[in-house]
Amino acid sequence: MATSPQTPLADASTLRLTTIGRRTGEERNVMVGYIEDGSTFVTMAMNGWGEGEPAWWLNLPANPATKKCRRGVSYPNSTSWE
Repeated sequence: MATSPQTPLADASTLRLTTIGRRTGEERNVMVGYIEDGSTFVTMAMNGWGEGEPAWWLNLPANPATKKCRRGVSYPNSTSWE
């Protein structure tokens, strides 16, 4: 999908999100696309184009603590999931 500089998607990028597995208790890493809204990273929980929610999204209610890393910089857990 082509975007123009006027659309928010023109600034979209990826970050590494680390969640804790709801069944295993082990760290799980996934790359997610995001856009920035001020100091907030905004992403969508998509399972490719398949049905159902992605595993990382399902892990959040069990353990909302996450790690985020973008361009080699880690961000503290200041997560709110809506």
